[in-house]
Amino acid sequence: MNDSLPKLLLRRSEAGPGAVLWGREAQPYFGRVFDGLLSQGLLKERAPAKTWPACADCDSECGEREIVEIGTRLVAECPEDHRRDTVLDSEHLRSFEIDPAALCRRIARESGLAGEPAPIMAGLWALGRLPNHRHVLLALDPVCAADPRLVTMIRTVGEPFETSLLLPSSTPIERRQDLAEAGLAVVLAHDAFAAAGFALSAEVLVPSLPGEVRLIIGREGGTVTLDGRPKKWGISHFGF
Repeated sequence: MNDSLPKLLLRRSEAGPGAVLWGREAQPYFGRVFDGLLSQGLLKERAPAKTWPACADCDSECGEREIVEIGTRLVAECPEDHRRDTVLDSEHLRSFEIDPAALCRRIARESGLAGEPAPIMAGLWALGRLPNHRHVLLALDPVCAADPRLVTMIRTVGEPFETSLLLPSSTPIERRQDLAEAGLAVVLAHDAFAAAGFALSAEVLVPSLPGEVRLIIGREGGTVTLDGRPKKWGISHFGF
């Protein structure tokens, strides 16, 4: 997976309260920016792991494996077969808890949204408002996205037709369609980030006006433009 660090943090946050980023995932992002997230409290390092999950195909119900130091190596021992021991490095044992409030504040600040991010219900955050006063909300986990009270709670912030809702990538398309029919501009959160950093793309958050051309296909150049965003695409995809 080639997620940017903001997208990776959002993806892990979709696990719900107490979401964790493990060191083996975080390692490619270590550096000044990552250290900044630690100092700002968006990430909080936990104590090093002392156990490791069982092998994915384990059928012995061994449970968590103890991590032991053998010479200069860190090893998650298999109690059934030492040939299946897992050799680890120190970064694998690190893990970082993600603070959802700090994550939402960072996204709102870099996106230039007005107002202070605030929780509306468990897993649902009001990030702020765009310059056109459209509200931007973020559902951080699938449980929240599926909650039948979601639209009712959103109405405590603003009317659905003036609200953009960012959803977890695992949200079923049927649920997305239901929310769109309620008047919300529905966007998968991972698709809403701009090219770099934690900023959201305003173009993605603002829906097309009624009657506005949303999709333009450039037959000769092999391009499509969706909501003003150009994309390269093979002509064969359109059956020409």
